[in-house]
Amino acid sequence: MMSTFNRIVEIFQFVMEDPELSLNLSSSPIDINGWDSFKHVQIVMRCEEIFDVKFKISEIEKIKNISDLVFLVDNKLLT
Repeated sequence: MMSTFNRIVEIFQFVMEDPELSLNLSSSPIDINGWDSFKHVQIVMRCEEIFDVKFKISEIEKIKNISDLVFLVDNKLLT
Protein backbone atom coordinates (compact mmCIF):
# COMPACT_ATOMS: atom_id res chain seq x y z
CA MET A 1 0.00 0.00 0.00
CA MET A 2 1.33 3.40 -0.98
CA SER A 3 1.83 5.93 1.81
CA THR A 4 -0.06 9.21 1.89
CA PHE A 5 3.20 11.06 1.31
CA ASN A 6 4.03 9.02 -1.81
CA ARG A 7 0.56 9.53 -3.23
CA ILE A 8 0.82 13.28 -2.60
CA VAL A 9 4.18 13.34 -4.37
CA GLU A 10 2.48 11.74 -7.38
CA ILE A 11 -0.28 14.35 -7.21
CA PHE A 12 2.29 17.15 -7.19
CA GLN A 13 4.16 15.58 -10.09
CA PHE A 14 0.91 15.39 -12.06
CA VAL A 15 -0.32 18.91 -11.25
CA MET A 16 3.08 20.50 -11.70
CA GLU A 17 3.62 18.47 -14.90
CA ASP A 18 7.03 17.34 -13.66
CA PRO A 19 7.43 13.57 -13.20
CA GLU A 20 10.91 14.14 -11.77
CA LEU A 21 9.74 16.55 -9.05
CA SER A 22 11.33 15.56 -5.76
CA LEU A 23 9.64 16.52 -2.49
CA ASN A 24 10.19 16.08 1.21
CA LEU A 25 7.91 16.81 4.16
CA SER A 26 9.29 20.33 4.57
CA SER A 27 8.88 21.28 0.89
CA SER A 28 6.83 24.47 0.55
CA PRO A 29 5.83 26.94 -2.17
CA ILE A 30 9.15 28.69 -1.59
CA ASP A 31 10.99 25.50 -2.57
CA ILE A 32 8.77 24.39 -5.44
CA ASN A 33 8.86 26.53 -8.55
CA GLY A 34 5.33 27.10 -9.79
CA TRP A 35 3.46 26.25 -6.57
CA ASP A 36 1.26 29.33 -6.67
CA SER A 37 -2.31 29.89 -5.52
CA PHE A 38 -3.76 28.41 -8.71
CA LYS A 39 -1.66 25.25 -8.44
CA HIS A 40 -2.48 25.09 -4.73
CA VAL A 41 -6.19 24.85 -5.59
CA GLN A 42 -5.49 22.19 -8.24
CA ILE A 43 -3.42 20.16 -5.76
CA VAL A 44 -6.14 20.35 -3.11
CA MET A 45 -8.85 19.38 -5.59
CA ARG A 46 -6.79 16.45 -6.85
CA CYS A 47 -6.17 15.30 -3.26
CA GLU A 48 -9.91 15.45 -2.57
CA GLU A 49 -10.53 13.35 -5.66
CA ILE A 50 -7.76 10.78 -5.12
CA PHE A 51 -8.29 10.33 -1.37
CA ASP A 52 -12.09 10.78 -1.54
CA VAL A 53 -12.10 13.48 1.14
CA LYS A 54 -13.40 17.05 1.41
CA PHE A 55 -11.49 19.95 2.94
CA LYS A 56 -12.87 23.06 4.58
CA ILE A 57 -11.56 26.43 3.42
CA SER A 58 -10.03 26.98 6.85
CA GLU A 59 -8.10 23.70 6.52
CA ILE A 60 -6.85 24.55 3.05
CA GLU A 61 -5.57 27.92 4.25
CA LYS A 62 -3.40 26.16 6.86
CA ILE A 63 -1.46 24.10 4.30
CA LYS A 64 2.00 25.68 4.28
CA ASN A 65 4.10 22.65 3.31
CA ILE A 66 3.88 18.99 2.32
CA SER A 67 3.81 17.87 5.95
CA ASP A 68 0.69 19.96 6.60
CA LEU A 69 -1.04 18.36 3.62
CA VAL A 70 -0.06 14.81 4.62
CA PHE A 71 -1.28 15.45 8.17
CA LEU A 72 -4.56 16.88 6.91
CA VAL A 73 -5.22 13.99 4.53
CA ASP A 74 -4.31 11.38 7.14
CA ASN A 75 -6.67 12.97 9.66
CA LYS A 76 -9.49 13.04 7.10
CA LEU A 77 -8.94 9.38 6.30
CA LEU A 78 -9.21 8.48 9.99
CA THR A 79 -12.56 10.19 10.48
